[in-house]
Amino acid sequence: MSKGSKKYKKQHFVPQCYTKAWLDPMAPAGPTSTPYVWVFDRDGNNPHRKSPSNLFTETDIYTIERADGGRDLTLEHGFQELEDKFTRIRNLTFNQMKWPDAEQMAWLFAFVATAQARTQANRDHHREQWGNIRKKMEDFQEAYEKASPSKKKAFAAMTTPPSQSGSGMTLEHVRAMEEHPIQLMISQVVNTVTRAFAKMHVAKDESEV
Repeated sequence: MSKGSKKYKKQHFVPQCYTKAWLDPMAPAGPTSTPYVWVFDRDGNNPHRKSPSNLFTETDIYTIERADGGRDLTLEHGFQELEDKFTRIRNLTFNQMKWPDAEQMAWLFAFVATAQARTQANRDHHREQWGNIRKKMEDFQEAYEKASPSKKKAFAAMTTPPSQSGSGMTLEHVRAMEEHPIQLMISQVVNTVTRAFAKMHVAKDESEV
């Protein structure tokens, strides 16, 4: 494998720009020092230091496999742009006690929508959902192939006619959705969620923490 093909393999399902907000302010500063956050077990025990660059990563979780075997990094680079926008808005707007304008608000909505949709937990949830659909379709296909001619005719009568607007979803499509739900669903999910956010009333909390 070439050096170039290994680039961007370690991908963050929780953005570094988010976890960096919890960097230890007492950590030593300097060119040889690595900023870190404190990580705990779920029960609050076993505290240890870890760099945000090494937190919440998975190999190629967003990579799209091309037909020629190459790696399409469109999502990874798109998330990076979104994270850069979020960081600038946080540092130059929120941290300066300013209210974001309409364009900045749109970027914030997209960041929040993406933050939930890009996680391992969300990926695994949709894999389970699509896996259940795939299993039912495979069972139906197997039953149809083993059925007598009369039963095949009955099966055909049970199926819903294809929609005039499309050919429906094939078994291969469902298998692809099960294997790569983030890559195939992220655009629709983010568009739907950001539109819902845009209809909500937005307020800010200025209370002391």
